[in-house]
Amino acid sequence: MKPIEKKRTKLIEEKCIEDGFFAGKFSNHDQVSASFLHSHDQCLQLLFPLEGSMRVKTLYGNWYLPFGYGVWISEKVEHDIILAEKSVVTTIYLLSEKVRQSDRACFVFPCSQLVQELTRNFLKHYTHASYKRLENYYPLIVDEVLASTSEPFFLPWPKDDRLIKLLEMIVSQSAKSVDLEALAKKTGASKRTLLRLAHQELNMSLIQWRDQWRFVRAIELLQQKKSVLEVAFTLGYENSSGLVKLFKKICGRPPISFASSKQDQI
Repeated sequence: MKPIEKKRTKLIEEKCIEDGFFAGKFSNHDQVSASFLHSHDQCLQLLFPLEGSMRVKTLYGNWYLPFGYGVWISEKVEHDIILAEKSVVTTIYLLSEKVRQSDRACFVFPCSQLVQELTRNFLKHYTHASYKRLENYYPLIVDEVLASTSEPFFLPWPKDDRLIKLLEMIVSQSAKSVDLEALAKKTGASKRTLLRLAHQELNMSLIQWRDQWRFVRAIELLQQKKSVLEVAFTLGYENSSGLVKLFKKICGRPPISFASSKQDQI
């Protein structure tokens, strides 16, 4: 982390501890959007993409946020914020000891109409320094977020170098059929060992991981205004029906529902 980034992170946390909260907006054109691994010792963080998309990288995988969704990041969770091109994000920090906690360290949630309205008013009063009124808003935001279901926008990432090498090769050959036996030889591990490592570190099979990668990668491409058919071809499908089936299996919604990239409500 650069010195200026460390200083900014420290100032934000100090402000959050002093007032009980902190809020703001940033984009990938701002200095404050620089990507770096960090954590907040006493504050939880909520992030909402207003335009474009983003992902939150953690030590155990990546959380992908398309429009209309937010992410909860608990205190002490090491994370890295990565914005897509032309993205704008709202962020709210809350002092952990003042709000209800979650047993989930990090999760993506849908932004209901109530969350959008509460967040918009929270930012409005924060901008005008109406701090007394803010105390009425953030407990409601937290309650509504905690009542929501976690969305399947998480892609686990391993620590074993051999499995990392394998996954990188699978990603690079996304439009081709995978010969696991041949790829295994390039990692220095047997196919059996890699299958075992996948279940241990990813908690899923390699086929399930590839499907999940295709799912989150498709969301990123759709956010870039690519057509469903174009995304399907990019990810190795012969037509769009295969991608549609994948989306319905993982999230129950069609790919087209992720094609917009702007959130006007917040």
